[in-house]
Parts: sequence; structure tokens; C-alpha cells
Amino acid sequence: MGAGVTTNGNAWTTYSAVVSGAGTVRWGVGDTHLGDTDIPVLLYAHGAGGSSNQFEGFSSWLGLREWLIDNGWAWIEGSGGGSQPWGNTASRVAYENAYTHVAGVLDLGSVVPLGRSMGGLVVQWLYTQSAVLAPVSVGLIVNSGVQSLAAAYASGNWTTEIRAAYGAADDATFNAASIGYDPLLFSASEWAGLNVLQLVGTADTTVPPADHGYAMRTHYAGQPSIDSLYERIGGDHSTGNGLYTATAPMTEFLAQVTGQAPEERFFYRVSGRYLVGEDLGRYPILGTLKAVAP
Repeated sequence: MGAGVTTNGNAWTTYSAVVSGAGTVRWGVGDTHLGDTDIPVLLYAHGAGGSSNQFEGFSSWLGLREWLIDNGWAWIEGSGGGSQPWGNTASRVAYENAYTHVAGVLDLGSVVPLGRSMGGLVVQWLYTQSAVLAPVSVGLIVNSGVQSLAAAYASGNWTTEIRAAYGAADDATFNAASIGYDPLLFSASEWAGLNVLQLVGTADTTVPPADHGYAMRTHYAGQPSIDSLYERIGGDHSTGNGLYTATAPMTEFLAQVTGQAPEERFFYRVSGRYLVGEDLGRYPILGTLKAVAP
């Protein structure tokens, strides 16, 4: 169990349990909101090699964590089917079971899955097709997320790990075993009327946007109600120059999809850089944001 106090003075506590079919599950919430009803919740799916406390443990998530606590949200994370599940059945079941467990402890309301890197594969399915998560989810955040299983496999960076996740010995058995697990091959209609925020770094060579974030937006173009893109110009996949710290667009999206934000144009100021929304009029279309180099 962890605990702390946000910059704004709000105390928080994290809890954990070992859950059948989910492994270690962790959740956090502000102490004064522990007994709230309809607590909005962020369901975090970790990246490759991640553990059950990646969201709580990474200092790069501090801004988003503190916003959640200060605004009465909870978060859920966990083992997620192992450190390298690559969106397989075990990861799908693990996040469903993690949510179900915490829903038996807290009075949860709207859910927004957030998939970081490898976690982008499983959250696309959880949001669009899971019988457990899809009915209660109001938005999806994909943070430098893998969304083409085929592209990740073809890159050669994780061949051994991806084959292991799907019980495959070679290309042929992987191709057969992975049918139905590649979000870029889901029907575009799965995203009809949904709300999605994609965050990408234009210099990300680990999860290249052309193969993942951009490709996915092209695939489901015209389907989501909110189809938003945040680009970090020159951003990569690292904790220091990646999208972990892009707190403003993520929190704006969370507030919007849960009805906590006013319907108006907006701008952000972050570390001396201005992030300005294009002239898109009123929500629900958030549109494209670009970080302007200082």
C-alpha cells in the first residue's frame, strides 16, 4: 500500500490485491473520495516489461496522477496478463478482472482506459468490444500506443516476446494464433460514436506513428464522435521526451468525456511552450493539437 499528498494538499492511498485471472491489481484514490459514489476511473494498461505499479511508480506520470486525485478520480492498474502479453487473451481477461475486483470495493462510475505503448493493443479491444469494459467506458486514451500487432511483429524488435505471448513457434503459427487480436484489423465501425485521444511523438522510432497512431486514425476516420490527436513535435518514446508528461491534453480529454469541462475553445501553456487548439469551434470535436517548439 502506498500513500502521499498531492501538490494541492490532497492525501491519497493505493491498495492492492492478488486477484484470480488478473494477478496483482492496484488501485488509488484520494482519501476524501474513498466513499464517493460513481467515482470516475482511469484503467491503465502498462507497456512492455511493465509491472503492476507502472502508473504509480513512474515519476513521469506524476502530473496525471495528481490531477486524478485532485479531481476525485480513481485509477486501476495491474499485472495485465504479464510483462509481455501483447494484447493476448490473458491480458484482456486480466484487465476485465482487475476492473471487476475494484468495482466490488469502490462505487465506480465512468471508465477511461489508457494504454501506454504495448498497452495500446489491449485497450483498443477493451474499449470497443469487451463485454465488461465497453458498456461503462466513455473514452479512450492511447499514449504512444502499439495499435498494429502486425507492425510490431514485423519490426523484429519483439519477435521472441510476441511469439511467446501467442504460443507461436514461427511466423505461420503466429499469424494463425493472432487472428482477431490486431486492432488495426478490427472493423472501423467498432469506433462509431466513441471518443478517442491519440498521443504521438513525431520522432518516436520505437512505436512509429505512421504504423500505429496515424494508421489507426486513418482506419477509423469518420467513426468516433471525438477523434483527437496530440502530437509532440520531435517527441520520442522516452520518459523524458515522450508523452508521459503530456498532462494537459489528457486531462482536458478526461474532463470533456465525463462532462466536467465547459464547451469552449482552449489553449494550454506547458513549460514555456504553447499548445494551441486549431479553430475547430465547439466540442465534441477536439481536433489536432501540436506542440510548438520554443
